[in-house]
Amino acid sequence: MISIKDLSYAYKTAQGNSKALDKINLEIHKGEWLAIIGPNGSGKSTLARHLNALLLPDEGSIAVEGMDTRISEMIWKIRQKVAFVFQNPDNQLIATTVEEDVAFGPENLGFPPDKIEERVSFALQAVGMEEHRAAAPHLLSGGQKQRVAIAGALAMNPDYLVMDEATSMLDPRGRKEVIETLRKLNQDIGLTIIYITHFMEEVVYAHRAVVIEKGQITHMGTPQEIFSLGDLLSESGLDVPEIMILAAKLKQRGWLSSGEILTLDEMVAELCQLK
Repeated sequence: MISIKDLSYAYKTAQGNSKALDKINLEIHKGEWLAIIGPNGSGKSTLARHLNALLLPDEGSIAVEGMDTRISEMIWKIRQKVAFVFQNPDNQLIATTVEEDVAFGPENLGFPPDKIEERVSFALQAVGMEEHRAAAPHLLSGGQKQRVAIAGALAMNPDYLVMDEATSMLDPRGRKEVIETLRKLNQDIGLTIIYITHFMEEVVYAHRAVVIEKGQITHMGTPQEIFSLGDLLSESGLDVPEIMILAAKLKQRGWLSSGEILTLDEMVAELCQLK
């Protein structure tokens, strides 16, 4: 578990301190998919960077499996537990082949060669990129690059994977590839996903969602509970997914029994039951 208690953080600027997080309290449980959403500048990416000690609290604390991020001797172990995938995959791809790129992390952790090969093969298979292991990363599509970045994180055998708006630079096909990969990893191996996004249609795959506004958690609950906020969500600069709006309108007309449909697959299944 990752335990966040009274976390506050301010960026230091020439004009003074700019508070980004204000008394955040949150527990992230192993095996869950947690979505963190909020408008631009809300503090969600700042929170993400605290999870593996890229940033350290000004006040409060974060403990990863009981390890305090403020203790310098713990940082290396914490970063083995919590892997990070950034917005732009090109910033994480550094080698001349996919295989070498994925091996970079385990090599730096001092894994023996046979263990590195095992971890690279596992990670590439897990993200569906095994056939591209000899390819040059810069020749891949955006979605493929991001899957290689995920493989690089997986190769270090983390318990938690932080995705910081990692689909924001991808086209719809690339976003779908990444989401499907994460769903498989979460369901098949129990990898904990901490997913920062501004695409509301991606939140539906989470077990739980947290809304952050002006550095504070304003709402927390299942995706259904968060999207049921309606106007309150819109006031935070966030939109309800279009599929939910359509479902609510169809329910009003008596064509659906439920207005809490979150995905297209659920919509199709519901409509197929109509006589």
